[in-house]
Parts: sequence; structure tokens; C-alpha cells
Amino acid sequence: MRGRTKLISVVTMLAILLSVSLVFASGILDVSKVSLLGAPGMMEPDSPGPTTVALNPIKTVKDWLKFPAYRTGNTFTVVVNTTDVADLYTWQINITWSNKTVLNVNRIILGEFLATSPNSVSSEVLGFVINSTSNANGYSASSETLLSDPAGITGSGNLTKIQFSIINYGWTLLNISITGTLPTILLDSTGATIAFSTVHANIYVTSAAGYFSNRLLGDCDSNRKVVYADFSILAGSYGSHMGQVTYKVQADFDYSGDVVYADFSALAGNYGKSV
Repeated sequence: MRGRTKLISVVTMLAILLSVSLVFASGILDVSKVSLLGAPGMMEPDSPGPTTVALNPIKTVKDWLKFPAYRTGNTFTVVVNTTDVADLYTWQINITWSNKTVLNVNRIILGEFLATSPNSVSSEVLGFVINSTSNANGYSASSETLLSDPAGITGSGNLTKIQFSIINYGWTLLNISITGTLPTILLDSTGATIAFSTVHANIYVTSAAGYFSNRLLGDCDSNRKVVYADFSILAGSYGSHMGQVTYKVQADFDYSGDVVYADFSALAGNYGKSV
């Protein structure tokens, strides 16, 4: 009876979390078990630290001419990892992207983190995989929960993998949304919210959780050629840091948070080239 009550409460919890535009495994979801990073789904930390939810890779910068695999018609994948989480029972992840003309979500593959529970099964196993994706609006939210009495999972591991279709030339910021209708949220086995941060290793890059670009390096205005106009944009932003008025992300080709010599060198190397 206790297990039945727990199951009902968890399903109710998910219904509240994803109360808008729920889509059940409608072609965009792949719920097969795969290893996302070639590592176990759960790794016990030596000592608990602040819980994080972050993208891997943080940034992908591939020059259009040098990397055909990142041109239109191919796919690009990011993994959503959590670290140092305690008693994770239910999660919801919402990824948004700023430039909706560059990427579309192609499919979602859930990670193994919750599936490492020795005494329970996740909602994925029973088909309770819930997602809501809108490529037109640039967001994809998905959720998974355990279904049983035991406590949640503690450690670090992979929650989900999001595969994007590359539909155009350009660049976009990728964000882990913590506000709005379907915010990213972690819940423990009691239904309480688990606090987390989306801070990653590069302390200089703070405006977004991730970044993707397949432009010609040096193409500031994304018009598929590197010419004097691009040099002018870079020159106006040269020496600036993220957060300063003069900083322009389109001139920060490696998304380091600074427009410096490396960016000038990239532009110089492609000067006069076009797609």
C-alpha cells in the first residue's frame, strides 16, 4: 500500500511539473539504454560539494570549411550532467537556444543516472518518459523519475543527451532554463527541491551554459564571408571582456569571454574566404 501511495504521489508530481504541452515518446525520444560518456551512470563523490547541472561540451566551435561534419544536415549532441547531487528522485531539464534558425532538437536519449538505483526502476523503464519540445520557440523540456519506495540516487552522472539537427550556418547560445513554464528542477525522494547551480569550469563564460558555432572563424556578421566589415566589428570589441559594453559575442569566436589576439588571428587566417 505504501508503494502504491508513493507511485501515485510521484506521478502526480510529474503531472504538475509538466502540465503544459506534454508529449509522450513521439519520435523525438529514444529511451534505449546507452552510455553517454563511456562512464558509469553514478560515481560516488569523495566529499559532497555543491550540486551542479551543466552541459558537456560547454562549447563547440567548428569552422565551416574545415569541419564538414558540422554543416547543414548533420547532427550535434550535448550531454546534461549533474554532479554531487544527493537523493535525486525526479528531474526535469529545460534546454533553450537563442538562434532558432541554426539548430532543431532531433531526439532525446535519457542517461543512466536514475537507472542505477538497486531497489527501484525509473519511469523510463515503464514508459513514463515525458517531454515537451518546440523547435519554433527554441526549447526542449524532458523529465524522469524513480517509481518505488527507496531513496533517490546520490553522486554524479548523466541525466540526458540532446541531439540537435544542424539546419543552418551560424551560432547560438545554449541555456539551462531555470525559469518559465517548464523550468529545470531537481527533486529529492520527499518531493523537496534540490538547490543547484549551472556554473561550469570556465569562470569567464557566464552568460550561457553552452555555445555552438559552425561559422567561418572571423565571420562576425554571419554573412558567410570574412571581409573588412568583420575586421571593423572585431576592432570595435578588441580587448573587451564579457559584461562590458564594448564586448560583442559574435567577435569572440572561441567563446572565451574575451575578444583578444586569438580572435584576431582566427579572422586573419580566414580573411577573404567565403562559403
